[in-house]
Amino acid sequence: MPAGYAAQGGDCDDADPAVNPGAVEVCNGNDDNCSGTVDEGVGATYYLDTDGDTYGLDSATTQACSLPAGYAAQGGDCDDADPAVSPGASEACANGLDDNCNGFADEDCGGDPLLSGSFAEQYADLVPADATLAAYDSDRFSVVTGLVQGRDELPLEGVVVTVHGLPEYGSAVTDTEGRFSLPLDGGTTFTVVYEKAGYLTSHRRVYVPWNEIAIAETLQMIGTDPAATLVTFDGDPATVVRHQSTQVTDEFGSRSTTLVFTGDNRAWVTNTDGNEVEVATVTTRATEYDSPVSMPAKLPPTSAYTYCTELSVDEGETVRFEQPVTMYVDNFLGFAVGEIVPVGYYDRERAVWVPSDNGVVVKLLDTDSDDVVDALDSNGDDLADDLDGDGSFSDEVMGLEDSALYAANSTYWRAEVTHFTPWDC
Repeated sequence: MPAGYAAQGGDCDDADPAVNPGAVEVCNGNDDNCSGTVDEGVGATYYLDTDGDTYGLDSATTQACSLPAGYAAQGGDCDDADPAVSPGASEACANGLDDNCNGFADEDCGGDPLLSGSFAEQYADLVPADATLAAYDSDRFSVVTGLVQGRDELPLEGVVVTVHGLPEYGSAVTDTEGRFSLPLDGGTTFTVVYEKAGYLTSHRRVYVPWNEIAIAETLQMIGTDPAATLVTFDGDPATVVRHQSTQVTDEFGSRSTTLVFTGDNRAWVTNTDGNEVEVATVTTRATEYDSPVSMPAKLPPTSAYTYCTELSVDEGETVRFEQPVTMYVDNFLGFAVGEIVPVGYYDRERAVWVPSDNGVVVKLLDTDSDDVVDALDSNGDDLADDLDGDGSFSDEVMGLEDSALYAANSTYWRAEVTHFTPWDC
């Protein structure tokens, strides 16, 4: 080995013998171990402390070797604009504030304690860090709890659980056993919201009494269908794009959902920021809720579970169309041609089921015997029907020309939708 050389490279500062790939990283503002990152894994966490009370915000942190100006070494502050409010403060009475950041206001103040000796005391540690409720009512304090599973009936971890329309209660997250607990002020029925990336959002209503633990029904969350189709709206009515979902087979039969789009349609997507924008393309999916426990929400008492599918696009939370999109579902239950198919959708923003225009059971026809579907029968007389009254029979079945997928004499539930959401038939 020549003098002044080494048998291995990788040094990022050959003028400093303390800096090399074999060195131990220390908190000094240098990349001591030549990893490409400065002070990785050795800095301490500090919390933004605007009011200077030595307690900072858990939601605003930084990593540093020493305490930066404007930060604190401990978090947990629930009002960083008030130096009198922090986890180290004493609770003041009759001010309606949570002075000590424990999730309760004016506790232990006599007359109506919120913690000491109350039902709430034993569950105070369940109050979420992101809860913004000014104070819980000790007379009404309750806990809603439940179990979330995947389609495989195994516990589903990491599901975020909130209350519809009441963000002040914060959020709970399911643990490794799929369970959650979320404190609420009881005495009414709440809509509990379940969300997890890659899964379809579900709602469940649960009545929560005062000073009790309310158990929500066990829920199964399902992932979105992997089958997806890119749809381009090019302004040409002759452009026809068909999407077919993954087939589901069980003791009731086999079925899938088909969606038919035309190029002259227009689409507006609402993104996660709540803004609606027109888009030229969408990536569409249709995911079946294949069991009652996986439904997006409980059906009204007058509706029975038969078939429900989540129509969605990857580009946003919701989408609406200028013209109806035609939906077909295999007639796996053997309903008679011409029979009415009641259709409704779940409005997640309002947390209610909404009735829509009925569909109908149709039979596909090949009127010229060329093995290609060219019309449909919607009343059971085996004759072609012009549903839109434009003098043409073939436009009712556009997109279904592939005889390997859509054979003459096969039957489907047919409906038209103008927005994507969970649709129940």
